[in-house]
Amino acid sequence: MIHKTKRILQKIGISFIRMVHLHDAPKRREPDFNSEGARIFRNLLRRDDSTLLLSPIAGKRYIKSDKLDIFIKLYDKKISIINHQFKYDIDLTHTTTYRLENMFDLQVEKRRNQMEEEIISNVKSSLSHIYGDLLKM
Repeated sequence: MIHKTKRILQKIGISFIRMVHLHDAPKRREPDFNSEGARIFRNLLRRDDSTLLLSPIAGKRYIKSDKLDIFIKLYDKKISIINHQFKYDIDLTHTTTYRLENMFDLQVEKRRNQMEEEIISNVKSSLSHIYGDLLKM
């Protein structure tokens, strides 16, 4: 008899908790602008035709795409996505900001390495040209 009473009270308690939690559930899911903004930033960052600019003193990072006509600014845990028709200012979490800044810095470093290798290869060919001219004399 004690067992049956405990089971009935347990079922009533579970039913009550389920009813309370149904009212607490969100009716509509809000759009996640944080992840959408980060996705746009990453996509534009990977494009070779985008221009990257870093302001070390201000701590701001800029991406500009003339082809897509989009300008993005990453600063102070915020991202601004600007077009001639719209401007969105999106607040980012600390983790998302850190990841985007790290991705941006790595992409800038990658492009710097490519540019440096290109310059060095041009120097080597110029030196061999100078050496060839010396042999002709």
